[in-house]
Amino acid sequence: MIAYHLDSYQTLKEYSNLNLLKTNADSTDSSASLYGFDMVSNWGKCTYECLTNLNFSSLESLNTLQIELLAETIRQSDFTHMPSRFKSIFAVKELSNFNLWKKHFTVNSESHIFEIEIDASKYTELDASFLKGGVDCNSSAMIDSLTKYWSGQKSNAPLPELIIPLPVLIGRLLIPSEIII
Repeated sequence: MIAYHLDSYQTLKEYSNLNLLKTNADSTDSSASLYGFDMVSNWGKCTYECLTNLNFSSLESLNTLQIELLAETIRQSDFTHMPSRFKSIFAVKELSNFNLWKKHFTVNSESHIFEIEIDASKYTELDASFLKGGVDCNSSAMIDSLTKYWSGQKSNAPLPELIIPLPVLIGRLLIPSEIII
């Protein structure tokens, strides 16, 4: 199966293996071991660095950190069969799904979108619209929303995402004329 990944940071290379990254997480640090920050994806590394540096460029980055940490806690508690967001790459099944993500990411003909070939049994499809909350959010509402996320429920306005555990093989970079958004 082919999935599509938006490389926002433009760091991926065609036909390369994307593996977990080793961090400098202290194995005796309870936070590092709780969240599995020893070996992570690029997203996991960004989250780990944000947590360890506690240098937030915006309220949005603080909210994202809180959502991600609580999401992982809920996954470990109630959805252990699901892949960790900190050890995965995110993608969509159809290029047209990026239309739903435009308010969150810049998606246009200049975007770096890669094909990723994956085994159909190696991904989980969830609705990222449930990844909401933050420092000013009711914690019960956040837990309820994140539980809906991990349980696979679909909202009225879904943001479809595939969570694909690493390692994966990055395929070809789409050319601008293929990105019909």
